[in-house]
Amino acid sequence: MKFTNNIKKYSVQIYLMLLLVGITLFLTACAKEHEEMDYYKPSGPLAATLDQSKVTAGTPLMLSFTGTADSIFFYSGKEGHKYEYRNRSENEDLQLTLSFTSTIRYGYQENTIQLLVSTDFTGDDFSPEMVQAATWQNITHLATWATTWPDKTPSGTIDLTPFHVTDKPMVIAFRFLGTGGTTQRDWGIENYYLHESSSTTGINNELINIVTADWTAVAMLNPDPVRNWKMRTPTELHISGGNATFPDQDAWAISKPIHINKVMPDKPDVIKTRHQLMFKNYRFVYDEPGAYRPTIVGKSGQEEFVSELDVVVE
Repeated sequence: MKFTNNIKKYSVQIYLMLLLVGITLFLTACAKEHEEMDYYKPSGPLAATLDQSKVTAGTPLMLSFTGTADSIFFYSGKEGHKYEYRNRSENEDLQLTLSFTSTIRYGYQENTIQLLVSTDFTGDDFSPEMVQAATWQNITHLATWATTWPDKTPSGTIDLTPFHVTDKPMVIAFRFLGTGGTTQRDWGIENYYLHESSSTTGINNELINIVTADWTAVAMLNPDPVRNWKMRTPTELHISGGNATFPDQDAWAISKPIHINKVMPDKPDVIKTRHQLMFKNYRFVYDEPGAYRPTIVGKSGQEEFVSELDVVVE
């Protein structure tokens, strides 16, 4: 009986020893894994250095850190991730361009078409009174217009950038002027596109076209649904001036207000939050050649650390 008790005693001791060994090995493995993740317990203000300043595309770069911060943000310098544009809400080098083709038919009346732009017409009320109350700039001279049927004449690229006002929508209008007593002109507008572009952000967007402009016809004189602007086909804005018996006309085709020049601020990658342990290294890659400015922002309470670096990628 005593012999049996001794065996049990030794078995418990062996079990406890094996359990202790197992726990030790587990903790050692965890420590090794933690070490491989390159976490450590630093102190002092954050500082960052870059292992290379000139690399070929696709070559990994490594940031090395000393010190610590509660949160760390990384702006790579790629489009949409530039530190200098972190607070930007507007394009700084916006270019607005308009283009279309025009056709003309019937009659010989001159100066019957105008191209107008406004930045104070809200589009809430398209009554003749509200249209006339708005400020319109006549930019007809900036376009090339059709003179002979059936030619479809390109307007050329019309720069609307000087007419844009920050935080105000732009409205574009075609105005037809016809005089009674002789045959009035017919005008057709096709291939209508308004683009915005920016070399800073790399954007090149189509803002509106002949369909999405959502034209509203407004007759200032002698309203007649037949003799007014309309979409004659899915791709042509058209007006028929009428014969010699038709009275004077002052007819407008007005686009919807176009909101321009709004962009989202550039965003960083969050590479550390306040709940994460500090680390020594951070790796990243540039896939496209160019000159980049990777920027590290560290925040601890009210304090902020900013380090701007330079990389040339070939």
